[in-house]
Amino acid sequence: MSKFEFKNQEKPEFLKLQINGRNYSFNPLSLSVKRASEKFLKGQKVLMRQSKKENLKQEEISDIVYKCCDLVRETIDLILGNGAYEKIFGGRTMDFEENQELVTFIFQEIASFTKNKNLTVHAEEMNHEHLVG
Repeated sequence: MSKFEFKNQEKPEFLKLQINGRNYSFNPLSLSVKRASEKFLKGQKVLMRQSKKENLKQEEISDIVYKCCDLVRETIDLILGNGAYEKIFGGRTMDFEENQELVTFIFQEIASFTKNKNLTVHAEEMNHEHLVG
């Protein structure tokens, strides 16, 4: 009988963030986080194109801002868990800048975690090659 076992039995490392007094932890290397990031970037490109149109009316600008905040809400809930956005922003007036600052913070932390993880893996590979070679 053929047999398969995962080589790495370690549980994934979680990124831990404190946002507005609440603690969140998640696996930034998970497929769901990658999909949420891709969905955000795709939505952001569409909204950026819309915002660059000439002679936008105030109503159109407001609609774009609202859609940007809604995109941030979806992204935060996908990454930090359902309802996270409401827990973070509950009772606050919707603020475009705060939404952008928060999603930027989360993506910067994911990037930093990923970079450090890749450097660690690369160092381990180099050490292994040095020991074997």
